[in-house]
Amino acid sequence: MTGDAVPLHFTVEIDGNHMILALNGEIDLLSRPSLAELLNGAVDGTHPFVDVDLAEVSFINATSLRVLSQACRRGARRGVTLTVRRPSPYLVSLLRRLDSTTPLLGGHPPAVPSQVTPSDTPEARGRRADERDRRADERERQVGEREEHARDLQLLNEERGRLLDERQRSVRHHEQWEDIREDIANERESKLDQRERDC
Repeated sequence: MTGDAVPLHFTVEIDGNHMILALNGEIDLLSRPSLAELLNGAVDGTHPFVDVDLAEVSFINATSLRVLSQACRRGARRGVTLTVRRPSPYLVSLLRRLDSTTPLLGGHPPAVPSQVTPSDTPEARGRRADERDRRADERERQVGEREEHARDLQLLNEERGRLLDERQRSVRHHEQWEDIREDIANERESKLDQRERDC
């Protein structure tokens, strides 16, 4: 997983030629990359049947449902049948609206429109929105800290560069002074040699 992907909460159970992935919690834009990576590995052909259990999923957005549908088609090309287990009536209805041709639902009947699960109440959606806001605030804080750290590093590098330039200038000045002293010493020795020859 890369970038800003949020770890996905899940368990894996192998039952003969079935792989059962039990997801839990919320699956939104932040955890969607983790879900795509998990499903792509699950339909690699090792197990011909992959069941995705959604019973403990409190929220999943439409984009993540499309990831499930895409994984279902990818698995079919590899000889793998991917279906969902125990989706809420709301998710069944949403999946059918997103893609009525996908075999992802298997034999699940259409949802009853009037049936609302506890996780789909306004209060539950409000709590999920609050939690996503909290996570966004935390990510914003972390990004701000990283940007501040990057600025500090830049200032530190600039200061190091300035000190290095000053040191190099000091070394050059020192070398020039030593050259002058050496020239003076050579000139004195030359004059003394001349005086000695004249005596």
